[in-house]
Amino acid sequence: GEGSSSGGVNGDLYIVVHIKRHSIYTRKAEHVLDPVLMKSDKFWIQNMAKIKQTRLGHYLFVYQLGTDNYIPYYAQKFAKENHLRVVFVADNFLTIIKYNCFAINKSSVGPSEFLALLNGASFVCTNSFHATALSIILKKDFCSIVKGNENYRWNTRIYSLLRDFGLEDRIIHVGDQYVALPPCNFFDCEKRLEKYRKNSEAFLKEAIFDDKVETL
Repeated sequence: GEGSSSGGVNGDLYIVVHIKRHSIYTRKAEHVLDPVLMKSDKFWIQNMAKIKQTRLGHYLFVYQLGTDNYIPYYAQKFAKENHLRVVFVADNFLTIIKYNCFAINKSSVGPSEFLALLNGASFVCTNSFHATALSIILKKDFCSIVKGNENYRWNTRIYSLLRDFGLEDRIIHVGDQYVALPPCNFFDCEKRLEKYRKNSEAFLKEAIFDDKVETL
């Protein structure tokens, strides 16, 4: 979730935020990475469950928060065009009937299974910040589907993340006419990620060991 903390570093007063927003604060703010992005792809791969990919074949992975008909609509259009199976982590079995896809009950999918399903996919379709972040870390082709504009509270983190990595073209708006996305360009994502990690680690080490740090 969104959060912030304030503290003194070398005499300055700071606010630590996980996302970049138009701030109402007058104090100096520092942007740090979400904890998911602080870990490398090797870490996440080591923590994945073992799933037989031959059972699923080539597939598009849908991870959806809430309910919205546009996300499965876009996923099915893209999958059909690219000869992929749709694998949908579903809240209930009505999803299986409604969207005619290979659905996995959400209650049976833990973090390690989720990671394996995302990593094994040919394409990821999601409205989740963390699924978007993991797609970048694991270099998976993806799209992030958002409802409303950048200022809508649930979209801010996704917009900020994709802007940081030059991947704004991965955003699809609910209700947009279907347009197939080209493969992701991850050319300099790794360099950017390493830079952001180093900056975040350096700042957090200073902030943690400063005795003036307080919580807002």
